[in-house]
Amino acid sequence: MNRFCPPPCVYHPWQQHFPALQIFATQFDRDHFDHELLNALPGMLPDSIRRSAAKRQADFLSGRLCALSAMAALQLPPMVPGIGEDRSPQWPAGVVGSITHGAGLALAAVACAADCLGVGIDVETLQKPDTMHSVAEQVLTPHELHIRALLPDMQQADFISTVFSLKESLYKALYPIVGKSFYFQDAELVAWQAETVSLRLLTDLSDVWCANATLTGHYVHIDGRVISLVVILPD
Repeated sequence: MNRFCPPPCVYHPWQQHFPALQIFATQFDRDHFDHELLNALPGMLPDSIRRSAAKRQADFLSGRLCALSAMAALQLPPMVPGIGEDRSPQWPAGVVGSITHGAGLALAAVACAADCLGVGIDVETLQKPDTMHSVAEQVLTPHELHIRALLPDMQQADFISTVFSLKESLYKALYPIVGKSFYFQDAELVAWQAETVSLRLLTDLSDVWCANATLTGHYVHIDGRVISLVVILPD
């Protein structure tokens, strides 16, 4: 699309685990954003986006283009997800999904609600050690701080960035289900093998999602970024 971003394409490192899930991604360059590009989206723009700064509009456009591509791959009508009062994407009935954008990359993960209860996807830049160490105690539980301390110095910042991203994905997957906010200290990593982790809730979020419930997260490190995914499947 002009010089702002190419058409989104499939990006699905976890296809073998979640074949019913569609993930599309695109690189984008805010310096080449023009608000006229928003006309490519079907339907009416949310007022909050129409009034927002160019940076926010660029993020919205890149993420929604990925969402539309993922929905098209599922043979769903082209409906742009709206924005809720909590700023989360509002998906059409029968659809679940998640959108993320950062460091010039946007992704959307979308599935039919019959195949998936919840999904969260997140992208973060792998930050420098001094940046991440300053937020470690906000992001990591005491157990995770202990894990970090056992790692070589060069791996500790990436560990913090990765846990941060996984907890963002966990929130995006669970919040639409439980309708309740929770925070970094309300879940922790309890197992880590290759690029798959187990996350345990430390607080009750609903009658179903209680403390000690565990969920699986996945991640990849690529081009100086971490991309994470949490998917909740039906029983």
